[in-house]
Amino acid sequence: MSIVSELRRRNVFRVATAYAVVGWLILQIADVVLDFAGAPEWTGKALIALLLIGFPVAVVLSWVFEATPEGVRRDDGQSRPDRVRAQRLNTLTIAAALGVAGLFAWQQFGAPPAAVATSPTGDATAQALPVTSSLNVDAASIAVLPFADLSQLGDQDYFSDGIAEEILNVLANVEGLAVASRTSAFAFKGRSSVGIPEIAAELGVRHVLEGSVRTAGDTIRITAQLIDAQSDKHLWSQTYDKQLTAQNVFEIQDEIASAIVVALSESLQLSGIATSALAVRADTENLDAYQLFLRGRDRFRIRSQDNIPGTIALFERAIELDPNFARAWAGYAAVTAVAPSWGFPGETEPYYEVSQRAANKAIELDDSLALPYSVLAYTTREAIPLDFSRAFEMYEKALERDPNEVNTLLWRGIDRIAVGQFDLASEDFARCRTLDQSYLNCFAFDANARLYAGDYTAARELFMKTAGLGNQSQSENTAIAMIHKEPRDTAILALSWAFEGSGWAFEGVGEDAVEPQLVYRVLRTDDHNYALELEALNAALARLGLGSVDLRLPLPALLFRQYEEIEPNVFFMFWWHPTFSHFHASPHWQRIVTEMGIADYWREHGYPPQCRAVGEDSFECDIPAL
Repeated sequence: MSIVSELRRRNVFRVATAYAVVGWLILQIADVVLDFAGAPEWTGKALIALLLIGFPVAVVLSWVFEATPEGVRRDDGQSRPDRVRAQRLNTLTIAAALGVAGLFAWQQFGAPPAAVATSPTGDATAQALPVTSSLNVDAASIAVLPFADLSQLGDQDYFSDGIAEEILNVLANVEGLAVASRTSAFAFKGRSSVGIPEIAAELGVRHVLEGSVRTAGDTIRITAQLIDAQSDKHLWSQTYDKQLTAQNVFEIQDEIASAIVVALSESLQLSGIATSALAVRADTENLDAYQLFLRGRDRFRIRSQDNIPGTIALFERAIELDPNFARAWAGYAAVTAVAPSWGFPGETEPYYEVSQRAANKAIELDDSLALPYSVLAYTTREAIPLDFSRAFEMYEKALERDPNEVNTLLWRGIDRIAVGQFDLASEDFARCRTLDQSYLNCFAFDANARLYAGDYTAARELFMKTAGLGNQSQSENTAIAMIHKEPRDTAILALSWAFEGSGWAFEGVGEDAVEPQLVYRVLRTDDHNYALELEALNAALARLGLGSVDLRLPLPALLFRQYEEIEPNVFFMFWWHPTFSHFHASPHWQRIVTEMGIADYWREHGYPPQCRAVGEDSFECDIPAL
């Protein structure tokens, strides 16, 4: 008997075929399951290795042993072919092949259209990024990835990121070119295991620009390469070696941006892209000032209680080195504008006055900048009543100069909430989130807008999303509303989380005054002697040496119904909060709205949908109840 006949008799060919088909099916299923479960990359490789090792073992076993009605026994070479065994192997192979075909069809036509991109910290981003096939992606589209920092100490991230961002900003202004947002593209920082085609698919672009920056002494090397993700081929690449000066850095950025436009226009024959060169904003010749500005801008984006003073110092030093550096003045204006809300009112004079002077200086140096106008709008809230008309005028000027300025969208959205324009506010926050998914304040304030508009479900969803990403800003508003909508334990947990991040609720009193159980009990029942309860709390605080409750702050005054003590506060817009229906029925509600300057704005520009004039000097609003 020939060797081929013996292999057939012992079903070796059938076993090998069945093993290959079943193994392929296992790999396809594992690819979907392991990706969904977030398994590490080595897991799939280990599975492939096991299947490869198992193949010769299965072949050898099929040669040595045979299955009989009496069980598995060693093949003595004399047995006749087992038709039942052969039929079973054929059935298994056909079933596995059908499974492979079905899985392939599902992947091509029925697979979910979105995948979740992870941030540099590994957390899921607030919104899933669409996975777009190369067949329907705009050919004139690009993502600029953060450039790798190849400096010897690896401490120049702010510089390499800044160079990439400058190029991105130029490309974003090229007519006919779609550019992925900075936040979406920079979410892939440090994710070297993800290939360019996968990045492009998640970002929905055809092309990707990546590069690296290395500084050594007084020299700089910048390498950049443009990749067509559809073919995974390089369209253009270049290495620049120059003396490390601000002028050279700007020139390299210009050259890269121009080269990208030319490569996309000529190589792909994309006539819709404007080929006119757009220059990087080269507004300083002092390299040290430029680097300080980049560090300050980077820290301002992730501002916190701890880094505000240091960020102010960075911009101050940049301005000292180059008093004509407009963007440094704008950054200084922005950080000093927000400093009071973080507990830094100013050292020798109020920071809001410093901020306004800095903003005006930036405009004097470069009127095309958007941020200084945003700052001038934002700082109107430092004086009561607020001049909302001027604020919205400044916001419009800022957005005329840069429609994608996220600080402008956030701050205008906050002021739109203040005057009751909830839908318009949500539009600003939605635009802000699209442009910068890491700007969690845009999510937090949108939760407020949805809550005040009566959409508790949307507000809760946004609250949970930002809480899951560690953001406590503005969380107390939704947490208070949860008292009326959630089980007691859930509401208490939400209140505890929110108050941990907003100690100003009982500022100057101490942690022991911020009792979630007290807030829950007071707001859930109306049968209280609030004056007596406040007296008891102050006595307890006095025994602890913590002073007394500051009733000028909105939350304590609202809790104990001491409305006459309330002072307006644009960040905790309690006059719209649905929890405080008793306050809304009091004359102090109209007093606060009038003192804020909101009523004057309504009379000049019109009332929001839920409000209307009553006579010449009064008004009323429908505030949804929980």
